[in-house]
Amino acid sequence: ARHPMLLAAVAALAAATAVADAVGTCPCPVFQDPSKDCQDCHRVRCRIGGWEIHRQCADASWCYDAASSWVKHCLDYSQAAPWTTMSTTCKSIVDVCGTVCGKLFPPDSSCNYRCTLAQGSAAHACLSFPWPEEVASPVAAPAPTA
Repeated sequence: ARHPMLLAAVAALAAATAVADAVGTCPCPVFQDPSKDCQDCHRVRCRIGGWEIHRQCADASWCYDAASSWVKHCLDYSQAAPWTTMSTTCKSIVDVCGTVCGKLFPPDSSCNYRCTLAQGSAAHACLSFPWPEEVASPVAAPAPTA
């Protein structure tokens, strides 16, 4: 080991990357057909994103359309690329605000701003939702003592 500090730095970086990759993942092994767990994970994350949009703008007439369009685009993206990291999926959903806000008559001057903020929150909620949950291994009950 000619460069122990360099090796230690590389090992620390690899460990940090592994931990970061574990956040916001779905159980979708590359090049395998998506399992039910994989599909459920994507569906839950996309719906959580839509829920977050609705939470941000429930008082607005355009909110339901924005939330449901975001969920649809998220599900379409995740079905087309099930092995993509959720970080990429959640942050790559097509902007729904232009379409939703452009249909309003009379126009709502706050729609684009509020919708864009809600989409950002949706991406964060989609990515950070704790799914799949870690399952603790069952612990054997202690043997009864006389």
